[in-house]
Amino acid sequence: MFVYALLNMDDLTKHRKDRLRALIEGKPYAGNQAEFGRKAGLTKARITQLLNPDEPFGERAAESLCAKLELSPRWFEQGLATGEGEMQPTGGALPAPALLTRELIEGAVRVPVLANAASMGGGHGLMDEDVICSELTLTPQFVAEQLRPARPAALRFIHGYGDSMVPTFSSGDVLLVDTDMCDVKIDGIYVLKAHDRLFIKRVRQRMDGSYEISSDNPTHRTVDTLNGDHQVEVKGRVVWCWNGRRL
Repeated sequence: MFVYALLNMDDLTKHRKDRLRALIEGKPYAGNQAEFGRKAGLTKARITQLLNPDEPFGERAAESLCAKLELSPRWFEQGLATGEGEMQPTGGALPAPALLTRELIEGAVRVPVLANAASMGGGHGLMDEDVICSELTLTPQFVAEQLRPARPAALRFIHGYGDSMVPTFSSGDVLLVDTDMCDVKIDGIYVLKAHDRLFIKRVRQRMDGSYEISSDNPTHRTVDTLNGDHQVEVKGRVVWCWNGRRL
């Protein structure tokens, strides 16, 4: 199990690169990339690529380095959630900064990632039932301070596709949905089911009690009004996007 506060993926990549740079510059390598490369099984070109801020440094590459260098699992993500953890090795031993406290790990909130996808355009077909394809684990601090759900077990991750909600979020973004929020008591962005399809739209209640459904993209300014005769079901409210936006 790995634990992240919900962060922008660019922040995660930068964090890995910062820790790699600190590892190379610390003992026993003292900035010697050639010596580090021999230990890690990397060419100088590959090391340069991993340190380049414009190049990716994904989970698979990080796990491979951990194994080759005999680092603790998820070493390159350590300190990410808490902002703690020593970056540079001390003495001659490889570093082992704390990932999370035991209390944080024990109180972590495990949130299913559904295979279902909701459309920010023409709608995405529903599956017969929700299929959990993986899960992400959130720190209790993040859940309590940023989300404050009535019931953490009701949280779900889904993917959004289409461009009708740009610039609020983009196609392919991972969205956190509170499935307990099925009554539109607060204006916001909701997952809607209509005609056996899922949509992600902004919902606002009007003075006459009807609901206005719209897109955030100025090129998709179609506005629908729901007055009670509609066949639309609210499946939950989008409360966070993986790009770091609270909604």
